[in-house]
Amino acid sequence: MPSRGPRRGREPRKNEMNLSKAIAHLHGRDDWNAVLDYLEKERESCLSDFQDPERLENPQALARLAGEISAFDRALRNLRYDEGTDAG
Repeated sequence: MPSRGPRRGREPRKNEMNLSKAIAHLHGRDDWNAVLDYLEKERESCLSDFQDPERLENPQALARLAGEISAFDRALRNLRYDEGTDAG
């Protein structure tokens, strides 16, 4: 039996799932909305942390916080389903 190697360069299957299709199927579900709400709340929490005086005095903490906010922004941007948007 031949070993299976990586599937590089293969043609996509007709009904293959991708990120856009998966998000479209999840869109509007209560449990999916709860996930998006959680990510938004965490992002807002990070934004409010910028007002913490201890963090303002610590460049490393600010850099870490900026990275977290960026990650939440990217995740939310990719996970929100928008008609006509190809997220993957």
